[in-house]
Amino acid sequence: MNYLSAIKATAAKRLASLFPVRCYTTIDTLPVWWWYMVHNENDLSYIRKRRRDVTWWRRIVWRLQAEALERVWESLYDQYIKRFGFSAELLAIVRKQKEIAKLRLKMGLNGDRSQQTFIEIANAELQRMLDASKSEGDFFSSKPWIEKGMGFQIDLMTTPTAAYYGYIKVIEQMNAPDK
Repeated sequence: MNYLSAIKATAAKRLASLFPVRCYTTIDTLPVWWWYMVHNENDLSYIRKRRRDVTWWRRIVWRLQAEALERVWESLYDQYIKRFGFSAELLAIVRKQKEIAKLRLKMGLNGDRSQQTFIEIANAELQRMLDASKSEGDFFSSKPWIEKGMGFQIDLMTTPTAAYYGYIKVIEQMNAPDK
């Protein structure tokens, strides 16, 4: 059994060194459509440059590559956050989660069961916020909005993620009221 684990470790290490060549490693090259599909379907195989049908022998290789693929995805997401930051929507969700945690703590420390009502109200508000953030209309309605604002057509299969979200930031700045 020791030999089998050594072989798996060696194979995983070798695949990890080759894997970045077969993946999009920056948001400057990853098409925005694949970025959307990773988020929508929670499937990291979309960051591979060539996707194939999964067969039984590819499943074995996939398990070995999964760790390398997760590292590539973390790198891509870190690049996105460094360049574009967190959205106001995400920050509002985090604030609501923090409010719920404070209410639960207050209820636990004081033994005050009346806080349960406020927790339930905050949870309902959080659920509405989460449902609104998952709507596909945001992604698909942003394409025509960008095309109108920038004055040219966008191909989601070829436009890099960095460029797409860069267009959104530029249009938001152009439409922002001067302070």
